[in-house]
Amino acid sequence: TVVLTYLFAETLFNDRWTSFLSCAILILPGFFVDYARRGMVDVPLTFFVAAALFCFVKAEENPRWHLLFGLFTAFAVLTKSALGFFPLVIAFAYRILARPGSPVAGRDFYFWVGAVIAALLGSSWYIVNILQRGDSFIQWHFGWLLFHRAVTGEDAVGVASKSNPLFFL
Repeated sequence: TVVLTYLFAETLFNDRWTSFLSCAILILPGFFVDYARRGMVDVPLTFFVAAALFCFVKAEENPRWHLLFGLFTAFAVLTKSALGFFPLVIAFAYRILARPGSPVAGRDFYFWVGAVIAALLGSSWYIVNILQRGDSFIQWHFGWLLFHRAVTGEDAVGVASKSNPLFFL
């Protein structure tokens, strides 16, 4: 992730000093290193999101980078659920807001293939769980985990119990 941060900053700013400072900002506060040491899934999520966005930027030079963009976005979704879709949301927003002459603003076959890769591979976990657990998965994952926790900030402490039908998840 640190090397990717360096390469990403160098691609965006074409300046080695800015690239070095970008890596320092990632490492020096200590949060990223501490999360990596503890094996938290935020670290691979950070890598996959950064890799997806790096590929999206590189796709302005060669549209085939969109295929890797889709793959890394799918990995991000599989790592930490809906948060992994942020690169896709950012890419769509950029395409809508990009200036009319931009190569990203127009129709791009590889972008759409990458978006389909992201959506299909990333959604595979959802599809399996919906097929196996049906409405209970939808209610708990989307209703409580994603929506209720986001709105109320309530943590999972005390919620997981053997009486909960999704305790094993």
